[in-house]
Amino acid sequence: MRAFGTAVTGLALVLALSSPAAANPAVTRGERSPLAETDRSYAAGEVCGFPMTVTFPVQQEFITNLFDENGTLVGATITGKLVARVTNTASGASVDRTLTGLGTLTFGADGSETIDVGGTIGIAFRGTDSPANEFDIVTGSSVLRIAADGTRTLLSSDGAIEDLCLTLA
Repeated sequence: MRAFGTAVTGLALVLALSSPAAANPAVTRGERSPLAETDRSYAAGEVCGFPMTVTFPVQQEFITNLFDENGTLVGATITGKLVARVTNTASGASVDRTLTGLGTLTFGADGSETIDVGGTIGIAFRGTDSPANEFDIVTGSSVLRIAADGTRTLLSSDGAIEDLCLTLA
């Protein structure tokens, strides 16, 4: 099983029309099950210029895995509600953001992931990512690619972006 939350905080998402199952009738859906996010800590400079933690006081997300005709995991859909509490641990300042919407994960044969989002998502971008050193809350339709080496690239977004590194500085 892939670690869905390592790069992306709270994919409360599912865009059925662009999902692997909708694009390929040979893809089957697994059972819908709860998805638990784990708390995260980032050192100063890893994402923002200050140390930070991300916790999840509300977790109401569900995941449905998608399998090809050979039973290979090819993607997933995630939907529901997640509240992320992001804290600047140096100053104690924190904000809560509701991450709710619809989206689809598609797994590439090379180990990459593409995430199509319709809603709100939180993304921790490190120095090697694009954009670099931001913790973004992205609303609207967006596409995120995570390369096999873990590098994150926001490919497109048509909505608002709030950088919590600026909000909590």
